[in-house]
Amino acid sequence: MTLTEMLERTVRTFPDKPAIMSEAGALTYHEFSQVTNRLANMLLGLGVKSGDPVAVLMPPATDWLIGYFGATKAGARVVILNAMLTPPELGAQLLDSGSAIVLTESRFAQALAAAVPNGPSPVKHVFPLDSPEFKAKLEQLPAAPPELRPDMADECAILYTSGVLGKHKGVVHTHRSLITVAEVGVKYMALRPEWTIMAMIPFFHVLGLGAALGALYRGCTIAVAPRFTVKNVLETIQRHRINLIVGVPAMFNALSMVPDETLEELDLGSLRVAMTAGAKSSVTLMESLENKYGLVLTEIYGTTETPIICMGGLENRRLGTAGQPTLEFKVIGEDGAEVPRGHSGQAICKGTQVMNGYFKAPELTAQVLKDDWFYTGDIVMRDEEDYVTYVEKQSFIIVTSSGVKIPPTEVEEVVLTHPALAEAAYVGVVQEDGGHLPVLFAVLKEGRELSKQALRAFCADSLAVYKLPQRIEFTSELPKIASGKVDRRQLQAWKA
Repeated sequence: MTLTEMLERTVRTFPDKPAIMSEAGALTYHEFSQVTNRLANMLLGLGVKSGDPVAVLMPPATDWLIGYFGATKAGARVVILNAMLTPPELGAQLLDSGSAIVLTESRFAQALAAAVPNGPSPVKHVFPLDSPEFKAKLEQLPAAPPELRPDMADECAILYTSGVLGKHKGVVHTHRSLITVAEVGVKYMALRPEWTIMAMIPFFHVLGLGAALGALYRGCTIAVAPRFTVKNVLETIQRHRINLIVGVPAMFNALSMVPDETLEELDLGSLRVAMTAGAKSSVTLMESLENKYGLVLTEIYGTTETPIICMGGLENRRLGTAGQPTLEFKVIGEDGAEVPRGHSGQAICKGTQVMNGYFKAPELTAQVLKDDWFYTGDIVMRDEEDYVTYVEKQSFIIVTSSGVKIPPTEVEEVVLTHPALAEAAYVGVVQEDGGHLPVLFAVLKEGRELSKQALRAFCADSLAVYKLPQRIEFTSELPKIASGKVDRRQLQAWKA
């Protein structure tokens, strides 16, 4: 099936069932199908052709899913933009993708206007899906499915990531790869149509997108998550009778620390399963979570390039591991040969859920896709029972406690434009829990002065909030290895 055919099948099976629930109300599968058909017909009327880029820039909301599937039904490559990015960062992705159409919300009008301040912008049409005027116009369009029928091999999504190589690039997925992600998730989680699912992480992250696709594949109801706070999550679970929650370890860590007396005041009996990904979790805290909420926790190991590489299912999960491989999988040493079980090495994998490649970057694609094998750049270990334990990043990508990945070079390039700086290195200083504290080490030019507050403000002008250093340390020099490169490993071991 393609994503379009998948949704059509679910609509035929559950037409009157709620597909999406939010504070604004519920949308049935039939209603969701009609509004996405109308949007697709509008895009086709504007001349969108198969493979054309159409960007979606919104926070997690019902309109995000409408925009995503409307563009997909029109045969577009949906360019999935992170709603947390600054205008310069958005501009870079809009220029790279060549997006002429942006489906968005009214609140992003100013950011889009500032995204490409110099030179011609590719954007010709900006449609605020939350606008009453736009919704009224959409109602006038035909609700019949578009005649366009995509193929499974068609490229249908671009998700920007720093990924394996630490360089900004678009990951291209096809209908086949994303349908495989949905099928694997449904199988391992034993999803039931009567379940209500809430992804605490936004749809514009691959984990949130995968959770939504799995829910729609199986005919579940998606509850749109509010802004993450423990209070918001618990109240939403109670209000919508959530059965499955999806998030990253930092979120579950916070939930595991809720006092028992607080939980006694709530009815959370509907909750059955929690699914975590994005970073390595604490076995102790996850056990506490399971006991406190009476649920089963499962883990996923994946990347934007291959969203589900390993997964623990309801029947075979083992806390502390990322579960078992869901596709062809090897652990190799530096010589390229497989290492024995119980030894660490780089994870490589092969299967239909692997990306098609990096957008307009064949050289980068060739570095990670070799004979259809995807080289993850991650160090893992597989035991005799096929359970995989994540060890560390092979590269120096900073992975925060919430699972967000930050490429150091992106931040360093911004920092080094400050006239007072001679050198800078951005690293994830390893903490006792294994997480990374993003620390910027900076060397001032001789005779120059600069405060930490001023440098942080300088960074904030061009970088998303999650990329900003949590600490800034001025030093007289940066440690170097023999080749003259910065010794990042030494900086990662820095102690305050």
